[in-house]
Amino acid sequence: MLARSQAAKPGKSRKSEMMSDAKRLELLAQQTIVQKITASRQWEWFSISLILLNTIFIGLAIQYIAQRAESAALANQAVTTAEPEAFFVCQVLFTILFTFELSMRWVSDGLIEFWKGDDIGWNALDLCVVLFGFVDLVLTVAQSDQNGGSFTVIRVIRVVRVVRLARIIRVMQFFRELRLMLLSIMSSFKNLTWVVVVLGMLFYVFSIIFTSAATDFLDTTEMRTDPANKELVDAFGTLDKSVLSLYMCMSGGNDWSTCYNSLLVLPWQYGCLFLSFITFALFAVVNIVTGVFVESAIQSSHADRESIVQDEIFARESYLQAMGRLFLELDEDESGLITLEEFQGRLEDPRVTAYFNSLKLDVTDASMLFRLLDENGSGEVTCEEFVTGCQKLQGESRSLDAKIMQLEVKSLKRSMDMLMKIMKSRPDTWYNARACQADGQRRD
Repeated sequence: MLARSQAAKPGKSRKSEMMSDAKRLELLAQQTIVQKITASRQWEWFSISLILLNTIFIGLAIQYIAQRAESAALANQAVTTAEPEAFFVCQVLFTILFTFELSMRWVSDGLIEFWKGDDIGWNALDLCVVLFGFVDLVLTVAQSDQNGGSFTVIRVIRVVRVVRLARIIRVMQFFRELRLMLLSIMSSFKNLTWVVVVLGMLFYVFSIIFTSAATDFLDTTEMRTDPANKELVDAFGTLDKSVLSLYMCMSGGNDWSTCYNSLLVLPWQYGCLFLSFITFALFAVVNIVTGVFVESAIQSSHADRESIVQDEIFARESYLQAMGRLFLELDEDESGLITLEEFQGRLEDPRVTAYFNSLKLDVTDASMLFRLLDENGSGEVTCEEFVTGCQKLQGESRSLDAKIMQLEVKSLKRSMDMLMKIMKSRPDTWYNARACQADGQRRD
């Protein structure tokens, strides 16, 4: 898309950006119908609505099949997981719409350009999901008279379509908070790995201690089969049971008092050691890990350039469209050029003046504003000159004053250059001027 390819790049001068915007405005007018459709906000909303409706449909279909199977089992009837024909028709419709949406974007970007740029991963994902949809249809038709078995594959393929929801996060600017959460989770994978290592070492060391004590205590068959020792055997009878028990105590899967009570049959030192483990794990490790993840989330939010880029793209695109509409409004004869008469005549319309003011452009002096826009002094303003000039003048009145001063300086310089040429063409005048200048310097 043109909007994607024109993201701001560091190092560009403001003038080059304005020139590129003017070129983009002309390119926008030269877009094909397909490109205009796929570049519109309406198309974006169509794609998002299609993805959401398909996701909701998948959930409703699975819920209906599950409830029907549960009701049949309670009534001692045969359980079936086959879909109703209405669901299959909706599935075909969604597959056709997704294929149409992908084809439109493919045609808009170009057969080769579609697989270039930053969106290649998302485009490949969309293509895979569409292909999965066709495979799903084929398997559904082939297995329509069978139950179980291969229907597990069909369910997995259907759930894969939900992955299309990830595309909304990139496209929609008001999903910034959700995108930040996902970016924070992804950026925390490295920290999570080390957290798992630290906790694993902690569980492993304490599990060896408690399992060794339990094994020494349960040294006979009678001791292991004694009902009084059942809790100790279940919690710390083997190393894997000890690791799982400690993990459940820390994560809330089991009340830690249960494990503590099972250790009461051992010497009191093991009970104190267990309390030390709980204190260290809950108040030290957990809080430190939480701080690490919060810091990672803050860094991810600072590094989120996607929302900034999207905001800049939409703002610039809206401004260019507004400039295009304003230029067409001023160009009464549709010649692609604006004359001073056209400009002054249209500024008498209060709606046009209000439009200029909404774009933060001061139109108090129409003649001076036209001269500022007409950089080459041809008496006519092109679309590129209009966009470039308006962007330079956009802002408070002091920006316009500065441009007026620049124009006057340029005019004075041209006058001085013409005067110098005339004087050089008359040697006597040039000699007298040089002599007067030298005499004045000697007197100083």
